[in-house]
Amino acid sequence: MLIQGSYDARVQRKESELSQEQAKNAELLAKNKHAQEAKNKSAKQLNQKKAALANLNKDLQNNAALLKQKAKGNSEVLAKIQEVEQQMSQVNTSDASDEAKAKELQALQRKLAAYKKALAIK
Repeated sequence: MLIQGSYDARVQRKESELSQEQAKNAELLAKNKHAQEAKNKSAKQLNQKKAALANLNKDLQNNAALLKQKAKGNSEVLAKIQEVEQQMSQVNTSDASDEAKAKELQALQRKLAAYKKALAIK
């Protein structure tokens, strides 16, 4: 009988340990799932920001090309446009964050818009 009681106690202890480990495992699985969801959300936001930055770059390049066509013969404006293009290149090759690059490119976009307005281009 003593042996049986000892065996039952060990079985109960092991079942209790198993139950605790299963609860820990479930908690860790839930945390992992939450971390994966956060990772996926973050990756999606990063891709959206990169796409927005690429679109901003494309718009700037298109605007600069249009302005260069319209400003033919106006060396002063052409020089300013080339300066903006150089600044664009510097921004794009810098080690700055995408957010900082976007702010710089938006500032350049405003410059081009001012040149466009000065040339009376719609």
